[in-house]
Amino acid sequence: MPGSSGRPSATIEDRLQRLEDLNEIRHLFLDYGRYLDRKEFESCSKLFAEKGEFVLPFDTVVGPDAVRDVMSSMLGRDLAVEPGKDMHVFANPSIELDGDRATATSFWIYVTPDAEGFPQIAQFGHYEDVLVRENGRWRFGYRNALRDIGIPGGGVPGTAR
Repeated sequence: MPGSSGRPSATIEDRLQRLEDLNEIRHLFLDYGRYLDRKEFESCSKLFAEKGEFVLPFDTVVGPDAVRDVMSSMLGRDLAVEPGKDMHVFANPSIELDGDRATATSFWIYVTPDAEGFPQIAQFGHYEDVLVRENGRWRFGYRNALRDIGIPGGGVPGTAR
């Protein structure tokens, strides 16, 4: 029987599961940002599915070990070496659930200090994600990190443009 929206009514259990899934996916995004900015690449890589694909402007890797390695290789080139010398801001996630799979888009902003130590937006882009439930947990099955504005290494403390 349709609900007031014209869509079929979902059970309370289905509605609760949807809310729990959305909450876990949002926490996945938050964990990714926290680990990335702390340079905890091992923890960050575990957020990817066993065959999770990570697409960057300069490389594509598959699996948690390869994600960890490519993130480590970015230090000093695309990321500040020391935690606290740069930060990412993530915004406007749009998540579409479909059972044990979801798609999402969101924005990212890379903030670094300018020559005087004031914050500057060094790069801006967006993510296109496919999320999968693996072993009962939501993971990145595919994460495409697209740079929309900025240059490689632009704004990274200690690098020349």
